[in-house]
Amino acid sequence: MRKLLFLLLFLFLFSSCSQQQNQASQTETTTVDTSSIETYTGDLYIIDIHAHINPTDEEENDQYLEELIEIAEKEGVSTIALGLHARHIMDQPPVYSEEHDTWVLAAAETYPNIIIPFLDGFDPADLDAPTYVEEHVVQLLS
Repeated sequence: MRKLLFLLLFLFLFSSCSQQQNQASQTETTTVDTSSIETYTGDLYIIDIHAHINPTDEEENDQYLEELIEIAEKEGVSTIALGLHARHIMDQPPVYSEEHDTWVLAAAETYPNIIIPFLDGFDPADLDAPTYVEEHVVQLLS
């Protein structure tokens, strides 16, 4: 399980680095073939690391995602980390939603080249949390 989590972290950190570059000294220049990357903006890849789904209903969420992707592509965002954290209401335990994870995973399947899904529909203190994450990761990778 630890290896899988490490792999996911590794993939997240390097998801936008799809091309291998040679190390260059301070006196050398580095060139990057950008012909296959429409959202490359020069020396940097823009990654939105904090985007949320719209937790109202599936149809509204689909429309929201279409707009999010359209804006991201227009503005040069190459990758979006998408999720929805638990709802917190004062003096009550957090509310987790597996349905929201289903929507996030569906978005990652629809937009696999730009969306990195974050699973948030589980209580990390729950002893079954690792199983929940593993099942959803297997689903995404299959």
